[in-house]
Amino acid sequence: MSTIDRILQLVKESGHNAKEFAEGAGIAGGSITDWKTGRSKPSVDSLKKIAKYTNVQLEWLTGDSPFRNVEDALNDFLKAQYKIDINNALIYSSVKFLAAGVSIEFQDKVKSILLNSPSAQEASNELLNIINALPKKQKEAAKKAVISVINYLVDAQNERDTYLRFVNLKNSLTHKSLSDEKKSFFNCPVYGRISAGIPNWAEECLESYLPLDPNLMNINNPEECFFLRVSGESMNKLVRNGAYALIRKQDVVENGDVAVVLVDNYDATLKKFTKHGDVVVLEPMSNDPNFQTQIYDKNTDIKILGKYLGKFELN
Repeated sequence: MSTIDRILQLVKESGHNAKEFAEGAGIAGGSITDWKTGRSKPSVDSLKKIAKYTNVQLEWLTGDSPFRNVEDALNDFLKAQYKIDINNALIYSSVKFLAAGVSIEFQDKVKSILLNSPSAQEASNELLNIINALPKKQKEAAKKAVISVINYLVDAQNERDTYLRFVNLKNSLTHKSLSDEKKSFFNCPVYGRISAGIPNWAEECLESYLPLDPNLMNINNPEECFFLRVSGESMNKLVRNGAYALIRKQDVVENGDVAVVLVDNYDATLKKFTKHGDVVVLEPMSNDPNFQTQIYDKNTDIKILGKYLGKFELN
């Protein structure tokens, strides 16, 4: 969908004609007709006025974001995060499922119910039905395993609620309105991996977007930032497996900084960076002693992609 298509969609949704919509947005009455026929193109200033008038993001109008507004971006992320939570909960409770002697199919049914049931009551009924369908000797242990999964999800949700309460507290103390808070968010891209040979952080590596408050993180240029989903335990003292590391794009860091580094044009790695002459040291920060410090000389191509600024964890 082009920018013009998006504007025409907003006009239709508004219930006004093009001239009335344009005047409401504070632009010339014939502008939208001119854009539709190709006689002219919308300026950035006009797009900003339309975005403000319709409560959509400028990035959505230009096609740079799939989300109309911050709420859509946050809801999309939370839906994806809920799926991750369920997978993690099933892994966390796997020993209990094993002790109950239930099949993988039973666990898949639990997952499907939690993902797809429209209400808590319906989910409860469906879970009880599949538990009661088990042989008598398995029922009680299976029920404990399912409750373990739900407890995990409750804890994850409580962490989110705590986060939102503190955001609201911050707003109250700084006298910021909810609308001011929304305006401050930036849709920051999330990458599952970063590889060499892929120009401009290609879409094939882009997983989603996360709302980022530049003021909270003291970031002047949020466009220079991205989130990297951490995979593995090599940095678990700093960022947990599955969490999101906030990175600022830059090709130089100080010794001791945590950085995203590309080694010999392969997938990037997040490590503590130190350089002495031609020797580069990449140090894990892990509770697992199996992860060893990596040392490279000038014969290895080392490229710094960005500096670690912080993290985003919800579970």
